Amino acid sequence: QEGQEMASLGELLCNHTDELVHQWYELWLQEGPASPELTEAALKNHLPLQLRAIGRALLKGNPSRGAAKELWLQHERLDPEQRVRDEVLIEEVVREYACVIDAVRTWLDERGEQVSFLDYSFFSLAIFELTAESVRRYAKFKAEQVARERSEYVASIAHQLRTPVSTLTLTVQQLERGQGALDTRFLERLRRTVGRLSRLVDGVLRLERFKPEEL
Repeated sequence: QEGQEMASLGELLCNHTDELVHQWYELWLQEGPASPELTEAALKNHLPLQLRAIGRALLKGNPSRGAAKELWLQHERLDPEQRVRDEVLIEEVVREYACVIDAVRTWLDERGEQVSFLDYSFFSLAIFELTAESVRRYAKFKAEQVARERSEYVASIAHQLRTPVSTLTLTVQQLERGQGALDTRFLERLRRTVGRLSRLVDGVLRLERFKPEEL
């Protein structure tokens, strides 16, 4: 309203964090989780810390894009790596941060609070930078996890290959020395060994056909 005194968005974010988080969580519940098995918002534990960090930055004055980026250099203010461990898709994390902006705007409107354009712009930019940093760290951690799992799987396959290869080698040596009889049991043993080798090799070939994000 014309002539109404501008409120400090920084103070509002710091002093009404719980209300804002509740507003955001209600909005998230109304929209519904992206996955049926996702029963809790992925950001719920970290959002209060993040809102207060933005609020304190606003209270210091002279907010800039550089300042918005620097907010998320502290590891404890976001943990996208945990989202990977919880098997939460990055699309859900991005959607939840979009809900933050909607929730704060709705909360301000409902209270009739007027904040400066600069303050609100910094808030929106800080959430954008927070989302971008979350995506970067999520993608890096996911790639490292996939590479680690791929390496462990290939190492496991290599270890499992030793037994059937040793069996075949021993069998060939026995045949060369005339120590092996080609009876039914002997042939069945060879068949099982070759079958196991084929399955292991097929596993490696299947692994190589997949892209990292598809594993």
